[in-house]
Amino acid sequence: MPEWPGGVRNWDYRYVWIRDAAFTAQALLLLGHFREAEAFLSWVLNRGTDPEGGDPLRVLYGAHGQTAPEERELSHLAGFGGARPVRVGNAARDQFQLDFFGEFLDAARLLAVQRPAILDGHFARLSGWTEEVVRRWREPDCGIWEVRGPPQQYVHSKLMAWVALDRSVDL
Repeated sequence: MPEWPGGVRNWDYRYVWIRDAAFTAQALLLLGHFREAEAFLSWVLNRGTDPEGGDPLRVLYGAHGQTAPEERELSHLAGFGGARPVRVGNAARDQFQLDFFGEFLDAARLLAVQRPAILDGHFARLSGWTEEVVRRWREPDCGIWEVRGPPQQYVHSKLMAWVALDRSVDL
């Protein structure tokens, strides 16, 4: 589906963005659907098994937890309403986006208030992600907008880095 009919912003959105799913988990928590929110957070906690760099937490995943494929254009196909280019995969998979750590840790803290045991056994992983924020918060990133040009300094990203650190202290 193109973002705009006839436009060229035709991205493959068949993936799970940690940021967007964290917002969904927060909504589920606020509605009292703790099991569903807990299942999502457990799913994320089982991604990025080596926070020290070998397998970092990624911006997005396939629905079954697999790494999203590299983005490529299928020039021989037309999309919805003749839209071109048709893309599969998503280049955001390789971007540095600082903000999503804050969105995830905010959702984790919200759930931990209701179900503290959810985080049992995950302290090292959460600490590793927090340390990554400490190491990288000054770096430019692609931001919530997934800018495809050079990384930039975004206030939103810096604010969410602060949220990540604040929520980690609470956890």
